[in-house]
Amino acid sequence: MKESLRRIVLYTSLTLSTIIAAFMLMFRFCFLNEPPIYDEIYSLATAAPSIPFSTAWHHVLMQDVNLPLYNLLLRAWAAVVPFTVPWMRVLSALFSLAVVPAAWFCAPAHWPKLKKFILCALLAGSLPLTISGSLLRSYPIGIFTLTITLLFGLRILHTLTHLQKVPCVYWGVFFVGGFVTAYLHYFGAAIFFSTALWIFLATLRYKKYRLFVFSATALAFFMWIPWVLHSYFLMNRTHTQWWYETTAAYSSWKIMEYLWGNPLMAGGIFCFCVLGIVSLFFSAPAVKKETPLAEILLPLFCLVLLVGVVSLLSPWCNLWLDRYFLFCLPPLFIFLSTLLYHLYQRHAELIVLLPFVLGVWVFLLCTHFWPDMQDLSGLRATMEYLSSKNTPRVLVAYDQVSYAPPAQQFLLSFYAPKNIQLIPLTQENTDLLHQMPLVVPLCSFINLMNISYFYNFDVPEPVIPFQETCVVEFPHEE
Repeated sequence: MKESLRRIVLYTSLTLSTIIAAFMLMFRFCFLNEPPIYDEIYSLATAAPSIPFSTAWHHVLMQDVNLPLYNLLLRAWAAVVPFTVPWMRVLSALFSLAVVPAAWFCAPAHWPKLKKFILCALLAGSLPLTISGSLLRSYPIGIFTLTITLLFGLRILHTLTHLQKVPCVYWGVFFVGGFVTAYLHYFGAAIFFSTALWIFLATLRYKKYRLFVFSATALAFFMWIPWVLHSYFLMNRTHTQWWYETTAAYSSWKIMEYLWGNPLMAGGIFCFCVLGIVSLFFSAPAVKKETPLAEILLPLFCLVLLVGVVSLLSPWCNLWLDRYFLFCLPPLFIFLSTLLYHLYQRHAELIVLLPFVLGVWVFLLCTHFWPDMQDLSGLRATMEYLSSKNTPRVLVAYDQVSYAPPAQQFLLSFYAPKNIQLIPLTQENTDLLHQMPLVVPLCSFINLMNISYFYNFDVPEPVIPFQETCVVEFPHEE
C-alpha cells in the first residue's frame, strides 16, 4: 500500500474511532434518569441519609458478603449532593469517563501515542463498560482503579527489564491502587494479586526489590483477607447456596457474549487474538523486541489465574456471573492494544479493525441495548398491580430477600407507593393471609413451597407472577 494511502486509512480510522468513542462516553450519562434495578437499590440503602451510618455499617454492610469500599464512597458522595437516583449515578459515570484520560497518562512512557489511543478507544467504546458505566455498583470505579494499577505494573516491569531503578511513585500507585481495587470487588482483587505475583517473579529474576515486593504484597493481602474470612463465615452461618446453579460451559458462553456483545463478536475477537499471536511468533527478532513480552503474558496470566480460582470456588459458591467479569476487560484491552499495534506495524491497513469493532458495539447498543434498565425482580410491576387494585395493605415474605433487614425494608419501600402499607409476614400474623395479598420476592416454586410449609398455609390458585416476584391472593374469610 502506498504511503499516502496508508496515511488516509490511518487518519480516517482514528477520526471514526474518536467520534464513536466520544459518543459512547457521553452515552454513559443517558442512563442517569432510568429507574434503578434491584442491586442498585441495595447500594442506595447503604447511602441513604434516612438510615444512620451505624445502622448501615453494622446491620447492612457487615451482614453482606460484598466488599464495602464502594458503599462507603457512595455514602460520602450522598453527603455532598442531593440524594436522588440521577445524582447518585453521577459518581459512577464520572469514574467511567475518567478511565480514558487515566489510561492515556498512566500508560508506560515507552508506549507510542497510537498504542495509547487504541487502549483509550477500547475503554471508551466498550459496550459492557458503556452499559454499566453509571450503575450504582462498584464496577465503574473498580475498572478505573484496576486500569491504573495494571498500567503502573507494566511501568514497573519495563523498568526492571531495563535494569533501572523503579521510582517510588510507581510502587506507591501500584500498591495503593491495587489495594483500593481489592476492596471494591473480589475479581479486581484477584487480578491485582496476580499482577503482584508476576512482578514478584520478575524481581526474583532480576534480583532486585524482592523483599520489598513480597512484604508489600503480603501486607496488602493481610489487610484484605479479614473481609474475605468475614464473608466466608457469614455465608456458612446463613447456609446460603450463593446465587444459582449453572454449568461452567454455558456460563462461559454467556460471559463471552456479555463482554463482547454477541457470539459473532466474541468469535471475531478470538480469531483476532490467534492471528496476532501467530503474527508475533513468526515476526523477525527486531519486531518482537518492540513488543514487550509482559504486555502479552501478564494479561493472560491474570485471566488464567482468575478463571482457575473461579472454577475452584464455584461448586461451593457460584461465581460465573457475567457482570463480575467486567474486571477482565482492562487486562484484555491491554492485550488487544498490544496485538493491534503489532499488526499495524506489519500491515498498516489493519488499523481499520479498531473503528470496525467500535462500530459494531455502537450498532449493538442502538439495536439491542438502548437504555432499558429492566427491573428483572418484578417488584415494580408487582406494586403497580397492587396499586391498580387499590390494595391498602400487603404481607411481604421478607425471608426470600437475602439483604439485611434495614436494606430489605428500604428495598421494598422504594418500590411501594405511599398508599400501600407493607407488613412483614411472621408466625404471629399468619391469620392476616386471608385479609390481604402476600408478596413473595424471588418467588421460585421451591421457595414458595418452603414458605408455605414454614408458615403452615396452603398456596391458593392462581399465583400471579411478575418475573421473579409473585402475588398470592387468598380467599377472604367471612
